[in-house]
Amino acid sequence: KKKRYKTEYQADLFAIGCLEGVGFDKKNIISFLRKMKVQEMRKSNFPQSRDTHPPINERIKRLRDFID
Repeated sequence: KKKRYKTEYQADLFAIGCLEGVGFDKKNIISFLRKMKVQEMRKSNFPQSRDTHPPINERIKRLRDFID
């Protein structure tokens, strides 16, 4: 299953590079994902990304591991 999400994890790492490239703190992506998770939980009509994206908590964990 983790292999299934390989592209999405690579996109997260690419986003870190983009953030740094324009002068933002790379940790901002973690803040963004946390906010996205809250919105997803609040709105039942929020588009579900479960089929195409890994769980947000897993994405945050992987990004933290990469950043630290």
